[in-house]
Amino acid sequence: MILLTGKVNFHSINKIVENGRSVELKHQKDEYNYLARVMLAQRYRVYETFHQRAALVYPLYMNTKVVGRSRSSYITQVTLTEKDTGNVALVATTKLVGIDEDTKRSKSFPIDLFKDITVPFLSDLAEVFPPVIAEKEPPNAFVSSVVVQPSDTDTQNHTTQSAYMKFALDGIAKAARQGVLSGIKDDVCFYRGHTAATLHMGVSFAGDVLTVKVWEKQDNPRHINCVIQKKGNRIYYSEISFYPRENSDAKL
Repeated sequence: MILLTGKVNFHSINKIVENGRSVELKHQKDEYNYLARVMLAQRYRVYETFHQRAALVYPLYMNTKVVGRSRSSYITQVTLTEKDTGNVALVATTKLVGIDEDTKRSKSFPIDLFKDITVPFLSDLAEVFPPVIAEKEPPNAFVSSVVVQPSDTDTQNHTTQSAYMKFALDGIAKAARQGVLSGIKDDVCFYRGHTAATLHMGVSFAGDVLTVKVWEKQDNPRHINCVIQKKGNRIYYSEISFYPRENSDAKL
């Protein structure tokens, strides 16, 4: 997770959250295995303490809970807290939807799925998870491509969310090297991730060639948007904001 630069790898943070989310609702019965829970969107907030103290030995508590649900979707929250200080290091909120494995369509969750935990039923999940709205890429967006590798996929052969995050960060790094980003002046690994929002809109598999488009927001050059396409169709969208570069000689 720690790069040679001493910075935290945002892609690895995503993998930690995926692992933490995999343990939620671990009490559920085998009779619900027909109902897949598919990640629709995520929001991250990484606090400065995480970047300042991250090291090979960095004791953290991980807390995973369900913070809201509707008939066919629910919201989980993963929080990393420092063991010694109690300071919050990272919060990641995820919206998951129920998909019938046979029909591949949205399906309501069984009534007793949440019977062992207290989860508020919300008519509008925006109360705990503001929707992620995918912006349209501008004509001058920086374009690169990537081929999905077998190591980028999960047990269902779908590209993982952490892999999409890696593709987005690689696209940002390529754009920075070409000098087309005004807020990221050199390698993106020197910039500490602050917030991220992602939206899953499709699937890809090993061997697929994906198009990665990145661009910066006009009012915040350290806020980088990315869209990933497969055969011209959008399958992933992200918004990533970065803290200012630590070095005083950074030209932002």
